[in-house]
Amino acid sequence: MPVFYTRHPADSSLTTLATRLHANLIAAGWEHVYSNADAIGTGTASSPAWTKAAAASTSAGVSVYRMPLSGLTNRWYVRVEWAWGSAGGAQIYPKITTGTGWDAGGSVITGAGTAFAANDGHANNTTETFVVTNENGLMVFLNTGAGTGWFLGLERRRSIGNTVIDDVVTYAYASTGRLGFTGNGPRNVVRNWALGEYAEQPLVVLSAVTGATVTTGVSPSTLSSADGNVGYPCGFFSSSNGLGGILRLIQLWLNADNAAGAEQSVEIDGASRLYFAAARLLTPGGQSLLIAKA
Repeated sequence: MPVFYTRHPADSSLTTLATRLHANLIAAGWEHVYSNADAIGTGTASSPAWTKAAAASTSAGVSVYRMPLSGLTNRWYVRVEWAWGSAGGAQIYPKITTGTGWDAGGSVITGAGTAFAANDGHANNTTETFVVTNENGLMVFLNTGAGTGWFLGLERRRSIGNTVIDDVVTYAYASTGRLGFTGNGPRNVVRNWALGEYAEQPLVVLSAVTGATVTTGVSPSTLSSADGNVGYPCGFFSSSNGLGGILRLIQLWLNADNAAGAEQSVEIDGASRLYFAAARLLTPGGQSLLIAKA
């Protein structure tokens, strides 16, 4: 299952992120079922442009997409709404909601779960942003520098045995604010098609350990070596409705196991997959975020 990846080292405008998310979702096989007039802007119904003029605390447009079946049971609907925060064009954020159906005429998805949104407290200055999709998910990461920023995503869940299953997990992390979750820190909520949402839980992160003491911000010796062992991910594992597998589109790795700003191969689904190591900010213990690139 290929990943469609866009990195903008110096462009975090709403138009850039929204149009790239749309293009990457289509490339990954998602069905675009609706965009409202605000999203279409100077574009078309099938190719929205998100060119509405920025205004504080205002929606920039809504689009609805349908996830590919991917050999599983159900095709989730995902409603994506882009908006500006209280500082207008200086703050942007997406809001994502999963559902089991669509009203076939507008922006309403049926069987909708909780709407999760990056809070409007983060400025979008010209720092690195990532928009990543595959047939099972999407993720947007805005790194606003100086240790601030957020990521917000959803993907089909992996079991603890690393098998992709029908349930979907929505997850987020922000340096400040809660992105629609009730608790601080990395959070996740799993949804089952028939049973609905399970309880919100923290994303699981493996702590670095020295002797018998659990420490913060201390990396144990790397497992990297000349024989191709590149270490191990220390997160993020889904935990809503019990412990699940690691996330596919964004992972947390020990600093000793990668170089910031460089690519690295990770063994995923029986093959070597490419990841990009983002700046070491935001993360628990000051570790590295690896963004799926292929």
